[in-house]
Amino acid sequence: MHNGVAFVVIFALAACRGRANDDSPAKPDAAVLPQVANDCTADAHSTLPGVTLRFSTTRCTFTLAQARAGIAIDYEVVVDQNRGAWQSSDRPPGPSGLVVSERLGGSGETYGLEVNTGLVREHPITLARGTYPASFKWDGVNSAGALDASQRKGLTFPPGTYRLEVRAVGSFADGKAKRDFELTGAFSVKLVP
Repeated sequence: MHNGVAFVVIFALAACRGRANDDSPAKPDAAVLPQVANDCTADAHSTLPGVTLRFSTTRCTFTLAQARAGIAIDYEVVVDQNRGAWQSSDRPPGPSGLVVSERLGGSGETYGLEVNTGLVREHPITLARGTYPASFKWDGVNSAGALDASQRKGLTFPPGTYRLEVRAVGSFADGKAKRDFELTGAFSVKLVP
């Protein structure tokens, strides 16, 4: 909590090992689903039945110059069946119907957006079956983005290994009960001189 306002905060961790695409849908009680190929690490987790997140980018190592010129990490939100849910957010939903937060960081470096969920009333959302591509775009610098990270630029990230976290939270109806959900994905990004 910060001044009575809850923020979705994605904490940064570091790792860079392997990745593969896993096209199988997540179960409601799904554990972390590792994805491995090309010396990158990606994980995905979902507690929202029929909704998964997967990374389609297979490159994770970039030079500082490439990062400063702008890179993109592509991912998809996959909805296996039409369903309703609820979310609280001060931002509009993306193409999938979910409000998704993206944050890159590690070793004291941070780039991303904090989403205000504390003072915003929960509202219904409709998720239509489909695969919804999205992309995290970054130009190699820090930000402290409470609003628009692109408007609050900071210093350039130094060489190192960083973690991109993508996250959506809310609730869904499970019979007569309302249950919280979390859809998360993490992808390693390595910067070299």
